[in-house]
Amino acid sequence: MSVLDQLTKQVAGDGNAEKVVKKVGPLLEQVGGVDGLVQKFEQAGLGNVAKSWIGTGANESVSPDQVKEALGPQQVEQIANEAGVSSDEAAAGLSKVLPDAVDNVTPSGQVPSTGDIRAQFGG
Repeated sequence: MSVLDQLTKQVAGDGNAEKVVKKVGPLLEQVGGVDGLVQKFEQAGLGNVAKSWIGTGANESVSPDQVKEALGPQQVEQIANEAGVSSDEAAAGLSKVLPDAVDNVTPSGQVPSTGDIRAQFGG
């Protein structure tokens, strides 16, 4: 089962998360993989949050506003447009999906390459 399949199952019934879940793989590719995502969160002062998603410990939650701050309004707007939702809905969905997505692609704390991420998302 691909990471995308797992995430889709986890967010079943949550409209915003369901709509953006397919955008997480491409998002990770655009930002430079898990390392690039962590770097974006670090620049927003949220590095510890993103790093908690890597490996075997508990995942810290992230708010929609924190997602917007870390990714920037243009990135969130792009995902919103592609998913057919508002920016707020995209940020809300990403706040639910990103922790599990990163956790799923880094189960042993090892950060995968972008090619590995593409494969794990079924791309």
